Amino acid sequence: IDASPIEAWYAIPPDELRQILNSVPDDVFDPASLAFAFKTMLNPDAASARPPANPGAGFMAAMMARLRGAPCEAAGIIDAALNGGEAHPLFDRAGGMTTFVRLHTGFTYMLAGRFPQARESLASATVAPPPATLTMLLRDAHAKSAVIDALFGSHADARRCLDLAAALPLTTSWAEPIVTSHLAIAEALLVTEDDVDAALARLERLPSYVVGEMWPFWLLAVFVLHLRAGTHEEGVAQVERLSAGT
Repeated sequence: IDASPIEAWYAIPPDELRQILNSVPDDVFDPASLAFAFKTMLNPDAASARPPANPGAGFMAAMMARLRGAPCEAAGIIDAALNGGEAHPLFDRAGGMTTFVRLHTGFTYMLAGRFPQARESLASATVAPPPATLTMLLRDAHAKSAVIDALFGSHADARRCLDLAAALPLTTSWAEPIVTSHLAIAEALLVTEDDVDAALARLERLPSYVVGEMWPFWLLAVFVLHLRAGTHEEGVAQVERLSAGT
């Protein structure tokens, strides 16, 4: 995990990674290691008592705020961390870290509603290819960019992002089904009028555990498709029923 932290993060399912890291006493970890930061993030109750003391602490604090459902707070933490250079010594260009940080910075801005910054960061995540085992990070960046464009921008740009994602090889990461669900959200928003009902049904069948943090955009996509299908009242009811669900 120390040698290839980002590859380990996406290769080992989170529950297993938590068990591995929790089997190691805290005093064995280098507090500046990404392995310790992962242990902190996977044990949020303990993390509140002992935040990670490393150069990327600001970035990790932002991730934990985001997972608590506070994306605007998380985006503010990232602003301070990046502007102060705090994240740079830890997250360099080695082992997919640059792609990882740019992807999650962009997604944090996306959840905070800061779409131009989100789009810029997500695009920058795809510039330098990570190791082959982390190709899903590129596909994830394309997927999230496609959702932004499908909802708020150009459908042609969204389709281009989906085509770029489709050209990338699959990996064996546990994250692949999550990325696939995010691609499905964008695909559903790009269907023709004749296919809206079928697209809506496909979205409503997506399990929440694969939608993950994209849940607000999944719900918005469901609402948009209800509008296109002429079932506005059902869309409003769906939002009211589900908006308190996370």
